[in-house]
Amino acid sequence: MKDAELQWLALNDPRLAAYAASRLPAWLWTADGSRILWANPAGARLFGAADAAALAGKTFGPADRHRRQVARLAGRL
Repeated sequence: MKDAELQWLALNDPRLAAYAASRLPAWLWTADGSRILWANPAGARLFGAADAAALAGKTFGPADRHRRQVARLAGRL
């Protein structure tokens, strides 16, 4: 799926619309923190990706601090 399609879906999903349009970074991670399923443009840029689709292809290893933090948060939610 192309980045434009992902952003269009996010803008039309009431759970993600405010985050998709935000200037602040936002992400939707897998529960184990190994991958980012969706990011708004600011969130993609924060990880150095050209767009959300490029970021979705990145895998975060077990030692990555972002992955560990997401996994801890997922356990609390």
